[in-house]
Amino acid sequence: MANLRILLGLFLSGIGVTFSFSSFVFFFYGNYHAAVWALISGLLAAIDFHLLFLHYRRTLSSWHSVATVKDFEILAIFSMVIGLSAGAWYLFVFLYYSLPILPIPDSYPIAAVWAFMTVKWGIGLYVTARHLVTELQLNYPDLLPSPSYYRSRYYYERIAV
Repeated sequence: MANLRILLGLFLSGIGVTFSFSSFVFFFYGNYHAAVWALISGLLAAIDFHLLFLHYRRTLSSWHSVATVKDFEILAIFSMVIGLSAGAWYLFVFLYYSLPILPIPDSYPIAAVWAFMTVKWGIGLYVTARHLVTELQLNYPDLLPSPSYYRSRYYYERIAV
């Protein structure tokens, strides 16, 4: 069942990479706002695909440590916040000034859609990275605990016994 979940994630993120990069190429000649958000969305989907592919091949621990996967979590949170604020801004400008959807080169709603797609792939990357951090911590524990462990009460309770 876990392999089915990983394969579904690989399939969906592969579709996301394909559609995002093709939209980047399509919108690059007119709507630069949508093109940039499609590129960012595609990069997040590609990172998600990369992590899932390594997990499927069982080589994640040789490529990434817990710290690097946590860095992907931070990237995902950052992209979610930026994408959400940009999408809200595009919708505000669209509604406040009553702008038309067409022509495509001047369309803010299309840019808002791709900003929200960035939020979606940020959520997907965060969920994937969070899952993989717990898997890495369970399957590959550190050889030595972190230095903060020795200053905690758990360390003193353990050595007192």
